Amino acid sequence: MPRDDRASCLDATTTGMALSVTAEVGRLLEALAASGQPGAVDLRSLPLTDADRRQLQDLLGRGEVRADLELAGRSEVWETAYPGVWWIRHLAADDRIASEEIAVCPVPEILQAHPDDIRAGARRLSQDLAALQAPAAPVPENLRRRGDHRRLRGAPAHAAQGRPVRPDDHAAALGPRDLRDLVLGAGHHGDHGAIDRQAERAQNALAILAEDLQ
Repeated sequence: MPRDDRASCLDATTTGMALSVTAEVGRLLEALAASGQPGAVDLRSLPLTDADRRQLQDLLGRGEVRADLELAGRSEVWETAYPGVWWIRHLAADDRIASEEIAVCPVPEILQAHPDDIRAGARRLSQDLAALQAPAAPVPENLRRRGDHRRLRGAPAHAAQGRPVRPDDHAAALGPRDLRDLVLGAGHHGDHGAIDRQAERAQNALAILAEDLQ
């Protein structure tokens, strides 16, 4: 038990390592700015206490970019308050830190797309665009004559042509045979007024149908 207490005290104590690491990061960042030469500091190889790590995070701060990745385990990447300085942490299955480093570079390699993935993405996007731009299959002639294509396509022809909806458009979608049955059905009930009205509707609908099929 006393041994654990001593370890806890050490973890809560700063050793000055955070300041040393920050100074090294500053030298690497100057080299990157001057010559484009990247660098890195392996934090797991240094005798950092938990207090040192917290102090180092406070000294470097947080920038605007953060990424969480699932690649053979979970990885956390964030840019510090200093552009070009990245904190990269890889976690094991139990969420314990497996590796940790500060990378000094424009963009960490783990965030860069592989050239093979880029080529595959270009091919897939080209195929998707070709599919979106492919013309629709033509409606068979016999379906256009009957007016059934409106029901099959799920939208009336007048909507596709951009003209306003007219009262008899729904009747025109029935087709000539259905309209004939509609008029004859009214006659079977002996309603002469209904016959006149249905005949007028049928005549108007047939005119609309003829116009749409031109």
